[in-house]
Amino acid sequence: MLDGGRAGAGAGTARTASSTMTTSSIASASSSAGAPTSSSSAVARHGAGSSSRRPATGGTPRPGKGLVVPEAVAAVASRVVAVSQNLSSQPEHYNPLLLESHLLKKIMEAHAEMAAAVASAVAEGAPKPVLEIEAKLGFLALKTLPDSRINIGVGVKGEMMLDDSRVMFNSTVASVFDRFKNLFNRLVGSGKLTRYHKKSIDRKFELRPGGPKARASFDIDPVRGLASRPSSVIRKKRLGDIDVWCPSAGFDLRISTSSETALPPETVSEATQFVARDRREKERRTYTFGAWRIDLTEVKYASGNVCRELEVEIVDTDLLSDAIAAFAQGYPSPLFSLVSKFMHVVRQLACIMDIQVGDAAPQTADGSGRG
Repeated sequence: MLDGGRAGAGAGTARTASSTMTTSSIASASSSAGAPTSSSSAVARHGAGSSSRRPATGGTPRPGKGLVVPEAVAAVASRVVAVSQNLSSQPEHYNPLLLESHLLKKIMEAHAEMAAAVASAVAEGAPKPVLEIEAKLGFLALKTLPDSRINIGVGVKGEMMLDDSRVMFNSTVASVFDRFKNLFNRLVGSGKLTRYHKKSIDRKFELRPGGPKARASFDIDPVRGLASRPSSVIRKKRLGDIDVWCPSAGFDLRISTSSETALPPETVSEATQFVARDRREKERRTYTFGAWRIDLTEVKYASGNVCRELEVEIVDTDLLSDAIAAFAQGYPSPLFSLVSKFMHVVRQLACIMDIQVGDAAPQTADGSGRG
């Protein structure tokens, strides 16, 4: 049964991790769940060719340049295939890796959906779309009680995927935004993370009248002020979401797959008509480690409302693309290992703050921070 919990408390106080373990938790994620091993990375970065040959050394041969795939990677690939095949035939409670398996399925569906657009872009010499996988922290709520975390029922402790039209996602970490920032900055100082900090203004516009929209980002320099030329122009299309209720963690999750196409800055001209009400001023701190990127962002909307968000992405898009391509063609691939490590990082962040969630829900009626 779906109920709205009391505002600010959600399903209860998260006691999964204390503040004394925050640094070790993220540091552990950086080492054990960061970049894949060198052998896995090499396999993922190697494009699958049309021919194959078996080298003299041991291991599973891989098409292309005779690269040897370690048996451990081949074993992971076999496991992924087995889990994926079981998705449609096994009851959900028999699958110990349901969320990872479901995300893998979503990734492959997104890959198939993007195939025609990629082929068309390549044929025309146009910018090619890439697959983005990101996870946001926040809390799930009933649309009728948007500021209160949902409560599924007594006795539910494990994470649960929800697909319910009555439920919305609030992508806010406002109550612990500064604590996350201080934690990440300490890890930068100790060499665990690298940091990039910038301010920008994002504007949306139609690529053609009545057509798809794109987002132009104009950097704000502390000396020169607002740039006249966009630093990036992105066309983004959301392909799918997975909403995950995590009653034993500080935050719920939304994991999204999207198609992103980087357009040339010249796409924006003096004649460009921006959407008047869709103006966002962003201050973003980006932290990277291994194959991952954490964005800690404060967004100010044209309405004056402010939303503070945390999202995690697989930053190594070449690694992800090659792993997907190898998996799609039936070759050994570290894709499931990559997905599992990504979810390990996301779960660490969801549990790392000893807080009550939902106590600083977005104060907005225009959808900022909500989906």
